[in-house]
Amino acid sequence: MKITRLTLKNFRSFALAELSFPEGTTVLAGVNGAGKTNILEAIALLSNGRSFRASTDNILAKIPDTHYFVRGSLSGASGLNDTVEISYHARVKRVAVNGKELHARKELIGKFPAVLFLPGDTALVDGEPRLRRDFMSMCAANADASYLAAAVDYHRVLKNRNVCLRVQSADSALYDDGLASIGYGIIEKNRHFAALLADSMNAYYREMFSHDNAYRIVYEDGSGSPVSADEMKKHLSDASEREKRMKTTLIGPQRGEYRIYIGEREARHAASTGEKRLCAVIMNIARHSVIRDAVKEPPMLLIDDALLELDKERRARVLESLTGRGQIIITVTDAALVVPHIGGSVIDVASLGA
Repeated sequence: MKITRLTLKNFRSFALAELSFPEGTTVLAGVNGAGKTNILEAIALLSNGRSFRASTDNILAKIPDTHYFVRGSLSGASGLNDTVEISYHARVKRVAVNGKELHARKELIGKFPAVLFLPGDTALVDGEPRLRRDFMSMCAANADASYLAAAVDYHRVLKNRNVCLRVQSADSALYDDGLASIGYGIIEKNRHFAALLADSMNAYYREMFSHDNAYRIVYEDGSGSPVSADEMKKHLSDASEREKRMKTTLIGPQRGEYRIYIGEREARHAASTGEKRLCAVIMNIARHSVIRDAVKEPPMLLIDDALLELDKERRARVLESLTGRGQIIITVTDAALVVPHIGGSVIDVASLGA
């Protein structure tokens, strides 16, 4: 997957900007505040329909609460070109692919996959469980369309069940069959993708450093480790009185956790800051591999701040190892920090105007 052209109108710091991207690597260079991350944000928005920095769309506009427009030309292994447009005006957001408006975010996810590296990604290792659940869910959704469909169905059933629990309705039990059936399928896929990601992390580490690091991901499914949908339904039944008191569903993958280990040490508690930083980077590279192998083409790699959280030697090794992984768009204050290791074309972001 690659993006060939990007148009921004009234988006973040840009009144109007047009960029063309070659194959391979593009280095977006400029001082802090020049708008480098805004460009990555726009590309990620085209990929999954949501900003990675803003919870609401109104603040994405150069003048908040007005309007913005983002258009991208993207192409995959088939060679076909697609145009994705996202606009926001009068508090209404519209997403269109090749002129056809989409009605739900699920229609966009997985069509134009991208993997994003952010400086704060160490939270994937030591942050709250929700961050790891979201990371793994997006990995699975981009790799497997059936996972996304199941997740949408599951959260619809879960929402209805929780409404019943909040109002103390006995109808909550009517949703147990659906929740257990769909939820167990998601749990099985979560186990599968956790194993795939760990295997990919270890393979990449060996490739880069020529020795093992023994990464493990222990998936706790939030459901008592059921071996069937029927057993999960029983666990829901067993928890019913407690759920009535808490007024929410306490069983299911929405309560799951992914514990990351380096050898026998749980990284969240025992790893050094440097080990956590490297682990987060390797998790993202492994996610890229898992999606690439599943969909038979590499997602776009979007890297903010050029992995500057790593020490110089590790940063050089990681950058050099990314060559051949498809299109890479990377931001940095000084292109000389990355070009010797990864090559590519350099765009001076200041020259784009604002």
